[in-house]
Amino acid sequence: MNLLRLPARVPNEGARRLAWWLCEQPRDAMKRLASTLRIEPTTIERWISGDIEPGAEVSYAVSLFTQHAVVTSDWRSPPESGWFDRPAPRTYRKAA
Repeated sequence: MNLLRLPARVPNEGARRLAWWLCEQPRDAMKRLASTLRIEPTTIERWISGDIEPGAEVSYAVSLFTQHAVVTSDWRSPPESGWFDRPAPRTYRKAA
Protein backbone atom coordinates (compact mmCIF):
# COMPACT_ATOMS: atom_id res chain seq x y z
CA MET A 1 0.00 0.00 0.00
CA ASN A 2 1.12 3.52 -0.74
CA LEU A 3 0.56 6.58 1.43
CA LEU A 4 -1.37 9.17 -0.59
CA ARG A 5 -2.51 12.65 0.35
CA LEU A 6 -6.07 12.93 -0.90
CA PRO A 7 -7.90 16.25 -1.10
CA ALA A 8 -11.41 16.43 0.37
CA ARG A 9 -13.01 16.53 -3.08
CA VAL A 10 -12.21 14.04 -5.85
CA PRO A 11 -11.03 16.21 -8.77
CA ASN A 12 -11.78 13.77 -11.61
CA GLU A 13 -12.26 10.08 -12.38
CA GLY A 14 -8.63 9.68 -13.45
CA ALA A 15 -7.36 10.80 -10.04
CA ARG A 16 -9.79 8.47 -8.25
CA ARG A 17 -8.94 5.45 -10.38
CA LEU A 18 -5.18 6.10 -10.19
CA ALA A 19 -5.31 6.44 -6.40
CA TRP A 20 -7.15 3.12 -6.12
CA TRP A 21 -4.80 1.44 -8.56
CA LEU A 22 -1.72 2.64 -6.67
CA CYS A 23 -3.09 1.47 -3.33
CA GLU A 24 -3.71 -2.00 -4.69
CA GLN A 25 -0.16 -2.36 -6.05
CA PRO A 26 3.12 -3.18 -4.31
CA ARG A 27 4.65 -0.37 -2.27
CA ASP A 28 6.94 0.91 -5.03
CA ALA A 29 4.23 1.32 -7.70
CA MET A 30 4.32 5.12 -7.72
CA LYS A 31 8.10 5.10 -7.98
CA ARG A 32 7.98 2.59 -10.87
CA LEU A 33 5.30 4.58 -12.67
CA ALA A 34 7.26 7.81 -12.28
CA SER A 35 10.43 6.12 -13.48
CA THR A 36 8.69 4.63 -16.51
CA LEU A 37 7.20 8.01 -17.43
CA ARG A 38 10.44 9.84 -16.58
CA ILE A 39 8.71 12.20 -14.19
CA GLU A 40 8.94 12.94 -10.48
CA PRO A 41 6.61 11.12 -8.07
CA THR A 42 5.39 14.54 -6.93
CA THR A 43 3.88 15.00 -10.41
CA ILE A 44 1.73 11.91 -9.82
CA GLU A 45 0.68 13.33 -6.46
CA ARG A 46 -0.33 16.55 -8.22
CA TRP A 47 -2.46 14.55 -10.69
CA ILE A 48 -4.25 12.90 -7.78
CA SER A 49 -4.79 16.21 -5.99
CA GLY A 50 -6.18 17.77 -9.18
CA ASP A 51 -3.50 20.49 -9.38
CA ILE A 52 -2.59 19.35 -12.89
CA GLU A 53 -3.72 16.76 -15.46
CA PRO A 54 -1.43 14.61 -17.58
CA GLY A 55 -1.21 15.46 -21.27
CA ALA A 56 -2.49 13.11 -23.97
CA GLU A 57 0.76 11.20 -24.50
CA VAL A 58 1.43 10.80 -20.79
CA SER A 59 -2.15 9.78 -19.99
CA TYR A 60 -1.92 7.13 -22.72
CA ALA A 61 1.31 5.85 -21.14
CA VAL A 62 -0.47 5.74 -17.75
CA SER A 63 -3.26 3.74 -19.37
CA LEU A 64 -0.75 1.22 -20.72
CA PHE A 65 1.15 1.01 -17.42
CA THR A 66 -2.03 0.44 -15.39
CA GLN A 67 -3.33 -2.05 -17.97
CA HIS A 68 -6.22 0.33 -18.70
CA ALA A 69 -7.39 0.70 -15.11
CA VAL A 70 -7.00 4.44 -15.78
CA VAL A 71 -7.74 5.54 -19.35
CA THR A 72 -7.13 8.86 -21.05
CA SER A 73 -10.77 9.98 -20.94
CA ASP A 74 -10.89 9.51 -17.14
CA TRP A 75 -8.83 12.64 -16.57
CA ARG A 76 -11.50 14.82 -18.17
CA SER A 77 -14.48 13.03 -16.60
CA PRO A 78 -16.18 14.03 -13.36
CA PRO A 79 -15.69 11.53 -10.55
CA GLU A 80 -18.18 8.67 -10.56
CA SER A 81 -18.02 8.43 -6.77
CA GLY A 82 -15.95 9.35 -3.71
CA TRP A 83 -12.42 8.35 -2.73
CA PHE A 84 -13.51 5.39 -0.64
CA ASP A 85 -15.77 3.78 -3.24
CA ARG A 86 -13.93 1.18 -5.31
CA PRO A 87 -14.09 1.95 -9.05
CA ALA A 88 -16.13 -0.49 -11.10
CA PRO A 89 -13.90 -2.92 -12.98
CA ARG A 90 -13.67 -2.49 -16.71
CA THR A 91 -13.97 -5.33 -19.16
CA TYR A 92 -12.85 -5.13 -22.75
CA ARG A 93 -13.59 -7.36 -25.68
CA LYS A 94 -10.94 -8.24 -28.22
CA ALA A 95 -11.65 -7.24 -31.79
CA ALA A 96 -12.42 -10.07 -34.17
